[in-house]
Amino acid sequence: MKKIYLLLFLCACITSCGRVNENDMKQISNSTQGTQTNKDRIFSIEDRVYTSQKQKSKWWNIHYPKLEGEKTESCNKIILSHIKKLMGEIDLKQEVAITLNYDVKTQTDKILSVLFTGDYYAKGALHPINVSFSVNYDWGKNRELLLKDVIIESDEFMTKCKKAVFQQCGKEFQEAFGKLSDERIKEQIFEQEDQFYLEDGDINVRLAIPAGSYYYQYVKVEKVHYKN
Repeated sequence: MKKIYLLLFLCACITSCGRVNENDMKQISNSTQGTQTNKDRIFSIEDRVYTSQKQKSKWWNIHYPKLEGEKTESCNKIILSHIKKLMGEIDLKQEVAITLNYDVKTQTDKILSVLFTGDYYAKGALHPINVSFSVNYDWGKNRELLLKDVIIESDEFMTKCKKAVFQQCGKEFQEAFGKLSDERIKEQIFEQEDQFYLEDGDINVRLAIPAGSYYYQYVKVEKVHYKN
């Protein structure tokens, strides 16, 4: 087994979203959250945090996983690119508070699926804005896995999503979701390709309703059948 190298992240991939330097990137713990071992790869996941410790009138506490091991650099870059995208969508010129956490849903020698959830609050806003996205990584192809890679866009899949809502969600969510047009539902499912995660072989899709800051739930739709 080749010697495992620590992957050094350049904060430049995030600093464009705010005035931060590498001192703002702090490791919470040296303990690993989990380790996946197989004959081709050994990697561990460490909890890292991106903070705003030197920012005035701004606060953020963003947890993300850092993978350490062979062939993990690309996946680490993709994770940071999603965080950069999130920060780019938030107006950091105003007073703002941001929190983000993650949950590793699948960790095998074939797939890594990580769900990120949190919220941010801007001064003067009536409600915090809910935040959710995922990173799904295909180790075999060494690239990010998108929804179109695991399902075929069809009315049949949309029908399965609708059915899942009425089987798994509460009455209030069902009623609001039932008022959405088919076009709006299609946009949610098929145009937001980082709004799903994989767990126990199932595809879980994010669906949202207008409720203050857009309330969302993930619904379990079907078993994963990878497209050729």
